[in-house]
Amino acid sequence: MKNHATTAEIRTAYRKKAMQYHPDKNPNNPEAHVKFQEVAAAYEVLMDDQTREMYDQYGLDGLRGGGGDGGVHGFNAEDLFEHLFGGGAGPSFGFHSGGRRRRRGDDSEKDRCKKCKGEKVTKEKKRIDLEIQPGMPDGHKIVFSGEGDQEPEMAAGDIVFVLSQKPHDAFERAGADLLAHIRITLSEALLGFERVILTHLDGRGIRFDSRREGARKIYKSGDSVIIRGEGMPIWKKEMAGRKSTSEPVARGDLFVVFEVEMPSDDWLETLDVKTLRSLLPPGKPDIPAAVVDEAKFEEADLALFGDGDEEAWEDEDEFDGGGTDDSTQCRNQ
Repeated sequence: MKNHATTAEIRTAYRKKAMQYHPDKNPNNPEAHVKFQEVAAAYEVLMDDQTREMYDQYGLDGLRGGGGDGGVHGFNAEDLFEHLFGGGAGPSFGFHSGGRRRRRGDDSEKDRCKKCKGEKVTKEKKRIDLEIQPGMPDGHKIVFSGEGDQEPEMAAGDIVFVLSQKPHDAFERAGADLLAHIRITLSEALLGFERVILTHLDGRGIRFDSRREGARKIYKSGDSVIIRGEGMPIWKKEMAGRKSTSEPVARGDLFVVFEVEMPSDDWLETLDVKTLRSLLPPGKPDIPAAVVDEAKFEEADLALFGDGDEEAWEDEDEFDGGGTDDSTQCRNQ
C-alpha cells in the first residue's frame, strides 16, 4: 500500500486478508484463526479516527499505552499491521512516530471521539451497486463481504441479497428453459398456420410456421413443440462477479404448448351445417347396450365435482368392528 492510504484502500486491504484467513475457509488451521482476529483488530485501529490519530502521533507505543507487551486488544501491534498490509506499520502509511509519550491514564473526556461519542461505532449511509446478470437463478445469493454491520473488536458482517423471481404473465421458467401456452383457432389446428405467436422477453416477435418444409399436422390441445436456443441465458457460478458483455451466450430452450380454441355457438349460425358435416370426419357409432336411457343434462361447473362428498360417508368411528351380525359385514363374492 502507498503512503497516506485512504479509508477505501484500507478497507480493500482488509477484505483481501480477511477472506484469506477466514475461519470458514481454514477450518483446520488454528494459526489462520489467530491471524483473522489480528487482521480484524488492526482494521479496527485504522478505521477508528481516535486510534488512528493516536498511532499517527505516538506510533506503536501509543497503541500500547506507553509500553508493555499487550499491544492492541491483546495482540502485538507490529504483527497486526504486518498481517494486514504485508509490511511494517511505519513504512506502509508514512505516519510519524515519536514526540511526547503519554499513557492511557492521561486521557480525558476531551479525547473522546466526537463522531462516535466513545461507542466506537457510527452509522453511515452507503450506496451499493447490485448487478443482476442475465440468467441468474431464482434464490441466488449475491454477497457483499464486509459491508454489513460492525461491532467493536469484531470484523464487519456481510450483506446478502437473495433473488426472488416474480411470476410472468406469458412464460414459466425451469432452470434455463421457458414454457409458453399459445392459443390457436380450430382452423389453424386443422389447416396449419404461419404467424408471430408470442413476444419474447427482449421484445422480439417469434414467428411459427406449422407447415414448414411441407409438414401437414393437425394440432390438438396439449400438443407441444420445442424451439431450441430461445430460452433463458445459461448462467453458471463461475460467471459471478464478471462484467456483462455483448458476446453471445448459450441459452436454454423454449417449449410451446398449444391450446385449441373452439368456435362460439354463434359461428354455427353463419354456415351450412350439413356442408360442414360432410367435410369433417364422421361421428362415432353407438356403444352397444341392452338398455338405453335418454340423458337429461345441464351446464356444469367442475368446481362442484365431489361437492358434499364428506356428508355421503359415515365417520369410521361409528362402525363397530367387533359386530357379529352378518348383515353388517362385507362379504367376498
